Parts: sequence; C-alpha cells; structure tokens
Amino acid sequence: MSAYTSFLEQTELIEKLLISLNSGLILLDKDENVIFVNKWVIDSCPEIDSAIPQQKFLDIFPELKSGRVYEAIVNAGINGFPSIVSNALNRHPFPFYNPIKLIKSNDLQKSERIFQAIHIVPIGLSRQSNYCAIFINDVSPSVMREDALKKQVEKKQLAVRELDQQKKLFEAGPSVVFKLDYRDGYPVEYVSPNLYEQFFYHAEDIIDNNFHFMDFIHADDVRGYQDHILVNIETDVDHFEQEYRIIDGQGGIRWVNDFTTVIRKEDGQISYFHGYLIDVSEHKLIEKQIKKQAFYDSLTSLPNRRMLTERLNQDISRARRHKFYNALLFMDLDNFKYINDSLGHGVGDELLVEVAKRITDRIRLEDMAARIGGDEFVIVLSELDKDMEQAAVKGQIIADSLRAKLSASYSIRGNELHTSPSIGVVIFPRPGDESQKIIQNADTAMYHAKAAGRNDVRFFTEEMQLAADNRLHLEKNLRMAVTNQELCLVYQPQVAKGGEVLACESLVRWIKDNKIISPADFIPVAEETGIIIDIGEWVVQESCRQFKAWQQLHLKNAIQHIAVNISPKQFRDSNFIQFVENTLRYHQMEPSELELEITEGIVIADVEDTIEKMKQLKAMGVRLAMDDFGTGYSSLSYLKNLPLDVLKIDQSFIRDASKDPNDKAIVSTIISMAKHLKMVTVAEGIEEKSVLNHLSREGCSIFQGYYISKPITGEEFSNFLKSWDGSLLF
Repeated sequence: MSAYTSFLEQTELIEKLLISLNSGLILLDKDENVIFVNKWVIDSCPEIDSAIPQQKFLDIFPELKSGRVYEAIVNAGINGFPSIVSNALNRHPFPFYNPIKLIKSNDLQKSERIFQAIHIVPIGLSRQSNYCAIFINDVSPSVMREDALKKQVEKKQLAVRELDQQKKLFEAGPSVVFKLDYRDGYPVEYVSPNLYEQFFYHAEDIIDNNFHFMDFIHADDVRGYQDHILVNIETDVDHFEQEYRIIDGQGGIRWVNDFTTVIRKEDGQISYFHGYLIDVSEHKLIEKQIKKQAFYDSLTSLPNRRMLTERLNQDISRARRHKFYNALLFMDLDNFKYINDSLGHGVGDELLVEVAKRITDRIRLEDMAARIGGDEFVIVLSELDKDMEQAAVKGQIIADSLRAKLSASYSIRGNELHTSPSIGVVIFPRPGDESQKIIQNADTAMYHAKAAGRNDVRFFTEEMQLAADNRLHLEKNLRMAVTNQELCLVYQPQVAKGGEVLACESLVRWIKDNKIISPADFIPVAEETGIIIDIGEWVVQESCRQFKAWQQLHLKNAIQHIAVNISPKQFRDSNFIQFVENTLRYHQMEPSELELEITEGIVIADVEDTIEKMKQLKAMGVRLAMDDFGTGYSSLSYLKNLPLDVLKIDQSFIRDASKDPNDKAIVSTIISMAKHLKMVTVAEGIEEKSVLNHLSREGCSIFQGYYISKPITGEEFSNFLKSWDGSLLF
C-alpha cells in the first residue's frame, strides 16, 4: 500500500469519525466560509444543506452577527485563542438546534431550556489561524441531572427537619402529634403512636387507610374548625390553637385543644400543618359544671337570673341593631304558696320542675325561659316582629297558649294539683330600656294580672293591651265570618288597549255589623292563624261560580277569564293543586279561564316548591300571574324560571308613572322585560287618564284601576259589561 493510499484511508476514516460525532461540528476557513459540517449539524439545523457550497457563516446564521458566538470566532481567527460560549443566561438557545424541539413561549418559567456549550477552536500552524472549528454540545441532560440531584438533596434535608420537629413535639408531653396535608379534608400524613392510648385509634390504620383529619371532628364543630384555620391563614398567622370536639375510636365525644403550626415552602405557599392535640375533656366537664352552678337553677335546670340578665342585654342590643321587637313574659304561679305549705316543699319542688318542662315544650328554640326565684319564671321571646303592635299581638298569643298549658292539672305523688299563671308582658326595646327596667315593668304588669282576678295576661301599657284585645276579638269573629256568610266578593275590570274588557280580578270584603272591615286588617290575621285557607278556598269557589253565571248570561262583552289572589299559606297547602283541579271540574270551567295571582313573597319563601307547583298548574292550563311585581327583592333572580303568563306592575309605581322620572324608568323596564319574556303586563291602580295614555305608549297590555271602574258587585259588573263601550280609553 502506498503512502498516498494510506493517507487517503486515514483521511476518510477521520472524516467518517467527524461526521458520526454525537455533537455538532462546523469548520470555517479563514474567510469564514463553511467548508464542512457533520451529520449532527445537518440533522439539527434546517438552514444547512448537506451539499454545502462555500457559504458565509453569517449568511447562514445572520442572527449571530452581534452575539458572543461570532465574537469568539473572530477572536479565534485574529488571536488564535480558543473559546467556550454557553447559552445558560439566554432566554433561547443558539440556533444550532431543531426548532421543533423548542416550546415557544414568552414566559421564561414555562419555556423548555436547551443548554448548549459552543467550543470555538482555531486550527493552523501560525498565530494567524487558517481554519476555525465550531464544536456544538447539548449539555441539557447534565444540567437537568444536577437540578434533580439538588432537589433530592433539598427534599432529604426537609425530611430531616420534619423528623426533628416531630420528635421535639412528641417529647413535649402527653400529646398526639400530627402532620396534615394541605388539601381538602386535610389527609393525615403522620400521627404519633400514642394515638391509641389517648383516643383509641391505631396510628398505622389511620396512615395506611388515607384518613382525613376532618373525619374525626364532631359534625357540629367542622364549620368552626375550618373557619378558624382560614381566618389565621388569611392573616398570615402560622401558629394558632383552637378547641373542638372529636369522635374517639369507641364512639365517644372528646374535647381537644389543638396547637397547629403552618409549614410553608420556600415560595411562601402552604405545604402542610404540623401540630399536636391535648385531651381537655375532663377540664371541659369541670368547666361545664361550674357554669351550670353559676348560670342555671339547680332545681329546674333552667337559666337563672344571672344568665337571664346577660341574655336580655344581648337581645336588647341585637333587637336595636336589626330593628326587631321582642317580648318578656314575667310569670307567677297562682296559689303555689298554698300547695307548698299544705303538701310540703317536696311536692312544691316537683310541681316547679313540671311547670318548667311545660314552658320549655311550648316556646321556640331561639326563646329562653328562666326561673328567677320561688315560683317566678321569666320568658324571653326573641324577634317577634318589626312592628310593635304585631309583636304585642304575637306575645299575647304565646302568653295565652302558656296560660292554657300551665293551667291543666298536675299529678304529683298521688295528688291532682291545680295552679295557673298570672303573666305580665313587656314589648322591648323602647327608648331608655335596660334589662332590669324591662323585668321590673313586666313584674308590675304581672301584679295587674293578679289584681284582675289571676290566671290572666296583662301588658305593661294600655295601648298594647288594647291592640292585643282587638286582635283576639278580630280573630274570634273572623273564624265565624265564612260560616255566617259575612264575606263577599267584588270585581274590578281589566281592559285591553283596544278597549275590550278581557277579565276581572275578584277581591274579598268582610261586612260585619253593616261595616266593611278592610282586608288590610283581617287578611294578615287570617294568614297568621291559618283561617286564610278556608277563606281562600271560598274565594276561588265563589269566583268560579260567578264567572260561569256571567257566561250563561251571554253578555256582549263577555270576559275571557277571572283572576283570583292566592295567599302564601294557601299556596303552600299540600292539597292546593288537587283543590284547583276539583274546583275547575265542579264548575265545568276551562283551566285557561282561571288566573291565579301569587306574590313575590311566595316565591322567596320556597323557590323550588313554588316552581314545581306552578309547573303543575301550568300543565293543567291555568293562567299564572305575579302580583305587585317590583316591590320584592328577588323576583328578577327567578323570573326566567317561573312559568308566568302575566306581570302585574305594583300600583305604587303606576300612580305617578306619567310624572315621576324614577317611576317612569321602572315601569318602562318592567314592560320591556315582560315583552322579552313573552309575558303580558297589567297596570293596576290607574286613577288618571294621563297615566293610562303614558302606559299605553310604553306598550303596557292591560289596564286596571278606579279610572276605569272601582271594584263592584257581581250584579254591577254584569251591568258594566252591558254598557261598556271603551270610550274612556280614547
């Protein structure tokens, strides 16, 4: 083999070796022409063609002209110094890499980083280098391995610190150490082995079965536990404590004191909770016993005078803040001294215990009954009403109920005993009221009850007593009104824009002793006592009867349907849907001939039940209207879900709709909204033609009010239909 052949073979071997390198190689001549690239460069750089003519380096990579790589190439050519250039500080790698492998993002934290080391090596025999070799190495795997190793070291260091903290906490005393993950339910990651000794749970079972700390907390305390943690976290408090109940492994209730430390990551985010529990059940029991002795009557277990005073002070403040009226009932047992003296204190004590039970059974959970000494009891009735007279009425009802319950006979130790309460009532708060003054005033009223013959109820003021008496008298008479045929209906026409009479609304009136009692006076009483169901059913039946009677007269202006108001209690009655169906069948009416008007209050009270019943009525074909629309505060939230046919705009907006800009805007909005929801609008309370004309221009569909006709009897309505020509509207 000749020397030349050997040289060629060696040259070919070197070229193959350079081509197969697992890194890039670009060879430049002294004029910066690319004269050689290996396979790695060809595969990785789309700018370079495998058959390279002598192209300028900067023609291929113009973006490197002002960069450190080109500066190093120039220095290598001039000075003959090799250089290493890294892109570790760059946002993006040098362009010697396939762009498909890059993630384009403006966020450096989310971008894939390609770490490169560029070796610039001058090649030549003199100081003035003839060639320049560019070696390109992707060192990303090495950097990533270093980062991973660093994270492992940090994780191990954190674990060592955690173990050290756990040990210190565990050695602090007879407490249960825990570590909780900061996720929903707070999964238990660690709990000390003494858990069983304290709370009858095996620590290994808790950890192995992925228990959540919330699973141990008493259901009534879960909300408070969560709220306490959130408040402290939001205020950046990293150490806090709280007391709550847990359920131990045997199903018992235990009180614990929880000392928690928040462990955060380096970026400030919460990693987990560390802490310990101490059983304070015995301490709580002692505390409860002390409180009971201090605040409760030892005989009846009712609150005593001290607790009554504290509660009364709280109720006064809360009532003033929320503008509610409360009632205080001061009660003394009639003839108790005689029973106590004749049959002994043992019998007397048992009688007092039984009285306390009867009182507790009668009052609401939010109310309070206290024994303040001897046979004297005080009852606080909270938030009765925002109207003082209505609060007095409700206080009278509860007082009478208690009087009846406590007056029933008692069987104690073979003796049938009879006693009754004398009750004084005070409505509070009023200006200048404080707890002792309220109790004193109620005590004074109680003595008036005794002076009136005992077994009676007296209010501290004559005005309130009069209101309560009037209300009871009204209720008594109202119960007989339907039976005595004292109720009657009147009808108010509803007229369309074109002048035709489309319908009427039936309105109930009560005539007692030739005097008309306002619905505003008796309807609230009927609603509160439940009498409204009987009255409401009579109104629906009578309205349907009258509608059919008009139909049989074949009047020229025959109406299409009749509208009836439905009370909340009547609507909530479980038999209401069946009642409507039976009534329509009995009177042989088409369902569309009956329109039921409900108020926004019905919707607010129980949205789901309201929608369900309305859907049933709608499926029957009954028309549905929202009465007094605009006076509530939540109808807009549910309006789109209610299957309504009609919106009746409340008359408070109608009266000045042609003058007041606010009323104009409200009425215009309601009409527009109704159109979009495909509902008809009825304007009630129209008293002037100017208002009617304005509403007509705004697009209101139907009009009702004294301008057209006052509410009239059935016979008068027949005559109205005969004579109506619609001229009032034009």
